[in-house]
Amino acid sequence: MKKFFTNLFASIVFLSVLGLSAQAQNVLYEEQFDGGTNGWTIDTIFNDGVDSMSWRWTDTGNPGPVMINPNPAPNLMSPTASNGAMVFNFEYMRYGGDINNVPANPPYGEFVGEIISPTIDMSDVSGPINISYYQVGRYLNAADGYDLQCSISFSPDDGATWSAPINAFPDWEIRDVYNGEQQLPIPSNLGLQGSPTVKMKFTYSQDFYYWMIDDITIIERTEPDMRANMSFFAIAPNYATPKSQVEEFGFLVDIENIGGTTEENVNVNVRVQNGETGAVVYETDQPYGSITPDSLAENVPFGAFTPPAEAATYTTTYRVSSDGTDNNPANNVISYDFVITDTLFAKEAGEGLAGIRGTADNSWTMGNVYYIPTGGYFAKNATFGVSNAADIAGQFMTIKLLKWEGDLDGDGMANESEYSLVTFNGYTFDGTEDNQVITLPIDLDGKRIPLEEGGTYIVTMEYTDIIDQFVFFLTTTNHDYGAMVFRTDSLGANRYGALLDVGNSGDLSTGNFQGGYYVPAVRLSIADSDPTTSVTELATENIVNIFPNPTADELNINLDLIENSEKLNVRIMDISGKVHFTQQYEDIQSTTLEYDLRSYSSGSYIVYIETEDGIRSIPFAIQK
Repeated sequence: MKKFFTNLFASIVFLSVLGLSAQAQNVLYEEQFDGGTNGWTIDTIFNDGVDSMSWRWTDTGNPGPVMINPNPAPNLMSPTASNGAMVFNFEYMRYGGDINNVPANPPYGEFVGEIISPTIDMSDVSGPINISYYQVGRYLNAADGYDLQCSISFSPDDGATWSAPINAFPDWEIRDVYNGEQQLPIPSNLGLQGSPTVKMKFTYSQDFYYWMIDDITIIERTEPDMRANMSFFAIAPNYATPKSQVEEFGFLVDIENIGGTTEENVNVNVRVQNGETGAVVYETDQPYGSITPDSLAENVPFGAFTPPAEAATYTTTYRVSSDGTDNNPANNVISYDFVITDTLFAKEAGEGLAGIRGTADNSWTMGNVYYIPTGGYFAKNATFGVSNAADIAGQFMTIKLLKWEGDLDGDGMANESEYSLVTFNGYTFDGTEDNQVITLPIDLDGKRIPLEEGGTYIVTMEYTDIIDQFVFFLTTTNHDYGAMVFRTDSLGANRYGALLDVGNSGDLSTGNFQGGYYVPAVRLSIADSDPTTSVTELATENIVNIFPNPTADELNINLDLIENSEKLNVRIMDISGKVHFTQQYEDIQSTTLEYDLRSYSSGSYIVYIETEDGIRSIPFAIQK
């Protein structure tokens, strides 16, 4: 089982949305919902106390009134939409068509409902099968206890037992609108072949939007069709990497036989080409041998490549092949781009940026993880952005640089106990910055912060809501780092993508949002700085402790330094960057310093300790 969320990487070169072509077919079952439900039954599992909510038959070909853009909803693109289809329109039925009834924040209520087919006789079927259906829909959060918002299940025994749910919206994104045909292979291990009592059901289990389906067909497959799965393939650890920080990375792509014949001598070729010259700078193959129908070859890492240390653009292409003549060669190829820059780290290309908000709290944090393979460089600037600056004019964003020791307990989190604050800066919005990227220096009194060789750093944008107003961080779903994270984790060379903390608990999750891999426009630029204008971190052998934390009235700083400090500076700052206290001490090595905080307001603060040997920053909280 894969450990990380994965989803569509939108900048692929992949010509087939469906992943399955019109091939030699033996139609086993077909339902157009012409004139009514035609023997399909409706079962409401949970309706949140609203009896009117249910699957319904309609002859309009449109999901019906919706309140959230795009409005109106698009007509279903099925061939027979005009003679009937099945629809569940949550947002209209739940809130009566009045957008003023919709809560500003989740939860929105939930609905779980099924439509179940009549019995289908597959006594004479022995080969692999597909399901094809047309759908128009949109999804948000899965209902409590469910992993999928829209799913399909199958039963070989007239509904006595059901298979695990299959995602009805594979390779699609939360909040996006999908309209068109979907074809999926039905796993051969479900026991449907040869059974006279097959049923299937479509389950809606979420808290918003709508789903409409029509023209359901079950087809027996007979032609060869290997596929490179666009839902799980490894990309480079960053979209943009400075030329001084290039490192070796490798490849991984899941492949699947979705055809009707066993494929022999299956192979995956990966090729890296210079985007300007077209020159092939790396190429290798991963053989798989024979792959039977409905078999998935997954989680196979291969190859190793280090980009040249010079600014350039590259395209990586995965291509699956076999001895057979593939019926649908368009789904054999996946490509992605990455760049080597002069000084910039980035996880995204600046394309497809749109705002997204935390789903449970107006206060939240999002950031990206960058690894430093080569020392001698310094943090210079951080970049971030929001899509609704006008809503938060006068409010503050904190940009932090954290040094992460890694996922020490293996819980998929950057826990507060696993990282330390290196430095921070802040920005107050004037309301004109909608959909703009903003760049701030990351330094300490104009002195650049060194980046440790072999260190892992997190750059975050942190918003604390004090006016009951949510913020939309600029993110993109064009880059899915799930497979890259899985590959590097399995080889013990962990690299990470985006991190998320809804509610500002201090623990950042590598899991990202349910239903999609969102990458924030949080970038880091580095510099080869003059050492006279830089500072170093105080060596860990120097003991600096603060207590109590959190505190209400007082703060104690316990110092036990390796060497006597002729001049030691202490500063207390809040997260807006305002200095509340500064004091210089002479000839300090081991002592405890005491401070009266009774006049300070509740909130988050940072103590900076600076000696001739380096600096140490420690966050603390005041709670009155």
